[in-house]
Amino acid sequence: AELVAKAHRRGFRFVQFGVDYIARTRGTSTLSSPAVIVKMVGARRPVPRDPPGRPAARRGARRRPEVNPPGPGRRLRLLIVNPHDYGLPPAVARGILRAHRDGIVTGTSVLAIAPGFRASAPALRDTPGIGVGAHLAVVGEDPPLLSAREVPTLVDEKGRLATSWRQFVPRMAAGRFDVEDLRREFAAQISSAQEAGLTLGHVDTHQHLHLWPKVGAVVMDVAESAGITALRIVRSTSR
Repeated sequence: AELVAKAHRRGFRFVQFGVDYIARTRGTSTLSSPAVIVKMVGARRPVPRDPPGRPAARRGARRRPEVNPPGPGRRLRLLIVNPHDYGLPPAVARGILRAHRDGIVTGTSVLAIAPGFRASAPALRDTPGIGVGAHLAVVGEDPPLLSAREVPTLVDEKGRLATSWRQFVPRMAAGRFDVEDLRREFAAQISSAQEAGLTLGHVDTHQHLHLWPKVGAVVMDVAESAGITALRIVRSTSR
């Protein structure tokens, strides 16, 4: 609630309220139940599918079915389906793009530190109509974009990031992370995605680290500096 209020005051638009999940630690993620997803979708206002400035789908591209106007007294609601981790093994990128072309995926968040990001970025850049965001990561994937000398408090003696939020959060609470290291690494990841020719419309973080106030403040700062005004917020009533 604190992060939502702060982002609203700074003029951020909320384009997604994501699905809560058990954080992936170099393996799998478990999504919330369908009932939780339905509740989240039902609580949101309509939002635009594509970020400002993103080119419209080319003529002749596959069109999605038209949405019927809502009945009297009812509001039109829009479902945003946004898988993240674009840039992991090539099959992940191919699956996301296929799900956009032939399914219901409306956007994706790119993981700039992923080993396959550079190779898969051109296909994403050339896909019309798909929204793109930055999936900022300082846990669970390694190495960071910057060197250990540039972000010393984010890595261990072998230059690796914390495995998950379970290791990151206690260290953050104990003051063992320098927020300027976070700022530099997040800014580098956004720059990497933009340099790959991607138009970024939103930001989110790996394992939802931006829900922690100190991290969230840095995320909003670097996003704002990059001209990004939409932030993904996780909302779940399952707990």
